[in-house]
Order: sequence, then C-alpha cells, then structure tokens
Amino acid sequence: MALASEIIAELARYLDTAEMERREVTKITDQHPEMDWDDAYAIQAALRQRQQARGIGMAGYKAMLANMLGRRGGSLPAGAFIMTGGATAAVAVEAGDTVTVRYQSLGSLSMRVV
Repeated sequence: MALASEIIAELARYLDTAEMERREVTKITDQHPEMDWDDAYAIQAALRQRQQARGIGMAGYKAMLANMLGRRGGSLPAGAFIMTGGATAAVAVEAGDTVTVRYQSLGSLSMRVV
C-alpha cells in the first residue's frame, strides 16, 4: 500500500460524507496518483466500516437481488459472492480482450471476451 492509514481514513470519510450529502466527488487518484489497488480496497473497507457503524448493512442489497431473481425464476445460492459496486470506472472491452479482476483475499477471476 502506498497511502498512510490516516489518508485512507480521511478518504473513506470524504466518500462517506459525499454519499450522505448527495454531493459529487472528485477523482481521488488525481490527488493521490501513488494510490494502488491495495489502497483502493483499504478505502472501501474503511468506508464499509463507517457505514456499518451507522447501522447500514448489506442485507438490503442482498434482499433486493434475491427478490429480483425470484421474480425471474432464479435463486441466490447460500454463500454467493455479491459485488454491489466497483472501485474503478467502467472499462470498455472488445472481442479478444482478457480481463482479470482481483478480490483482495478472495482470489482473482479472468475472462476472455469473445
């Protein structure tokens, strides 16, 4: 990680406050170009801790997804990994591209676009 723990906590506070106040945020990598993926995951974890401390949990997201799948005849298996957001902007891909994502302690996933 390139960022100090104090900066990670401050960035999590900045993002959390912006969400609560419905304010736009500037791209944090403009102010911290040294930031790496481990920093992004640490900021995300700190943000989740702040939200959970206020009683905001992931249950609502999971229930919404399970209900939507149920209406379409699907289901959500126990232990399913649900990613409700991303740490980056959308990236355009084309046929032949290979995309790899890494989920901190969960491992990585690669796919080839056809």
